[in-house]
Amino acid sequence: MAGSAAELRWTSPEAIAAADVSPWTDLPVWAPPGSDFHAAIHAGDVSRARATGLECRPVTETVTDTWAWQRSVPETGLTLADGLAEEAEARLLKG
Repeated sequence: MAGSAAELRWTSPEAIAAADVSPWTDLPVWAPPGSDFHAAIHAGDVSRARATGLECRPVTETVTDTWAWQRSVPETGLTLADGLAEEAEARLLKG
């Protein structure tokens, strides 16, 4: 997808909180289930958009296209986060 050898590992929201990983900032587009923020980003009614033709793409396609776009834009000084800090990831994996 993006040239990484990373392996997906599902982790519980409780383990994420116990490792002091911050929702959204340390893990973009993630908020703990049951939180107001989770509801705000995941419970929106998209029925009108779907009725007018919105289709969800497979995540692998989205990641591949986003990675290609990120590599093609001129350097602006703005960067995407590289992901979780090594120390936070180690705490999670140790969990």
